[in-house]
Amino acid sequence: MPNNRDLIFKNDNGSRYFIVAGDDEEALLREMSRGGYVIAWGLDRENGVWTGGSYYGADEFGPAVKTFLEEGNDDL
Repeated sequence: MPNNRDLIFKNDNGSRYFIVAGDDEEALLREMSRGGYVIAWGLDRENGVWTGGSYYGADEFGPAVKTFLEEGNDDL
């Protein structure tokens, strides 16, 4: 069973994200206070940053998942 460190990513700006799927290479994240989604790549847990990402609103879970899966991620 994963521990909380595996499920939560804390950004250097203080925002916390639940890791819905993926890994540190590419992950589907949900921002915990506002509910928006990010497909982020290059998660750097030590510094609380990622290399880049695509951003979706709180009501855009379907499009975020579709894009995440189309990019070859089948671990959702």
